[in-house]
Amino acid sequence: MITFLEKVKDSLLDNSFGAKIKTEKLGESMKYLVIWMLFIGSVIMIKGEFEMHAGMKEFISALKPAIPDFALRDGHFTCQGEMPFIKKTDKNILVIDTSGKTSPAILEGYKTGVLITGSTIVYKKNTMESTNYNLSDLKKLNVTKADLVGYANNLMIPGIILIFIIGVICIYLFKLIGVLFLSLLAFILSKIIKTEIDFKNLFKIGIYAIIIPSLLTFCLYLFNINIPYFWIVYYAIAIFFIAKFIIGFNGEISEEITSDNELK
Repeated sequence: MITFLEKVKDSLLDNSFGAKIKTEKLGESMKYLVIWMLFIGSVIMIKGEFEMHAGMKEFISALKPAIPDFALRDGHFTCQGEMPFIKKTDKNILVIDTSGKTSPAILEGYKTGVLITGSTIVYKKNTMESTNYNLSDLKKLNVTKADLVGYANNLMIPGIILIFIIGVICIYLFKLIGVLFLSLLAFILSKIIKTEIDFKNLFKIGIYAIIIPSLLTFCLYLFNINIPYFWIVYYAIAIFFIAKFIIGFNGEISEEITSDNELK
């Protein structure tokens, strides 16, 4: 990691860093991006996974006393306790009534809701759309509340691992898209500054320009610091470094021309 930290320092302080980018192989620049994104993505996901794990444990703990024992067997739903069982907020409602006395009209007035009877499930997706599911179509599915709690416990760790892997990959892919966008900005700036740079070098400039604001975003996330409209600051920093690298890139060309003239 020392080499990568040195590159971060040089990109910050060395005005000729653009010339170093020019001489570096694309594979090295890609390696730099992959290492940093794996590091940043892993730490972000680990922090998120701890929060998710705590949330899932809390959900499972709350599920046990909050919902009475139930069973779905041979396409028929049964539930213990006084009916109807109702859990609701200002916008959402869950109703369980195996007595058959409650109609889907109870969901009216709520943005979303679920009504479970002995033979059907009515799912209100939004104020305009509701779907009815016939439990007789699920005759092969037998599940109880204890089964559901057990599934949640058993799937917790594999689910967290899968989300971690997908999350890190997504973070890298999003940054890769960001690099392409910054490469386009670098192309525009290079035309304004009148420096001819091929796409490979523009892409490398995009890689190095995205690292500093990404590390800053990472630190803010790590310490739970929220800055409104930070994306403006993010791209302002990235554009600053793009301009800095292009100027450094151009400076080397000028020095080469001057040296050639002196030799003549």
